[in-house]
Amino acid sequence: MKDYYSDWHGRDAGMLCYTSAPFVAARSFAGHPIVSLHLACDQPDAAVHVYLEEVERPVIAVPTSVGYGASLNGLAALLTMLNSCAPGVSVVNIDNGYGAAHQASQINHLVAKIR
Repeated sequence: MKDYYSDWHGRDAGMLCYTSAPFVAARSFAGHPIVSLHLACDQPDAAVHVYLEEVERPVIAVPTSVGYGASLNGLAALLTMLNSCAPGVSVVNIDNGYGAAHQASQINHLVAKIR
């Protein structure tokens, strides 16, 4: 994040931020990261954002049509993924596991050509 926003240090100075230590070994994650967060607030509403940064490998995001609350058959997840503009993340259409697998295969073939 800091490489993409030149004023990030100024922005995070006004926020409550926690940073975890990097993993000591490579990890693979299937599904989506889950953050357990417990907080108390004197306001009726709060916006909480979690940034996953410094991802070495491409991430292929697949929004699903099944979700909690106002998922709008996957539209909410799709728009969230598209609006994140996270570097290294590509988004396929709702429930498009085939498209994600095809994209992963293309990435693997490109890597094989480079090696």
